[in-house]
Amino acid sequence: DRAFATWAELEQLSLTPDTGTFNALLHTCVRTREVASGRRLLSRMAQEGVGHDANTYMHQASLHIMGREDGLALKMLDNCREAGLVPNGRMYASLINLLCRARNFEKAQELVEDMEKDGHMVGRVLRAKANGEQPPPRQGGGGGGGNRGGGGRRERF
Repeated sequence: DRAFATWAELEQLSLTPDTGTFNALLHTCVRTREVASGRRLLSRMAQEGVGHDANTYMHQASLHIMGREDGLALKMLDNCREAGLVPNGRMYASLINLLCRARNFEKAQELVEDMEKDGHMVGRVLRAKANGEQPPPRQGGGGGGGNRGGGGRRERF
């Protein structure tokens, strides 16, 4: 509610919401499972002619997954590519998990390959799921983790 209240104040401040503004609110809708609010935001985004970036397509796919609209969620991957954008790793991971739940391992494996072609690292758990296998057990040892430096580290899904 506070996020939307702040957004409503943008007009009073003569500020125009951009893709980043909408993405922040869409992220909030996804995290709080507010599918209807997310859809209203996407509609408003279209009305105002605000463009999408890879994060927008990822959030839109997530909203479709929550709404049990699997076909539309997968379409967001195509829409992202058609817009000349590289889908982000989180979008791939969400869609691969969706396909695994639907037991469509062939398509899940295709997305794993596409994900790697787009420069994202695929973890062993996600790879095993996409192959229809039981994920390998977690490796123990060590604790903590912490900041290991190495800026520019690629995310693993």
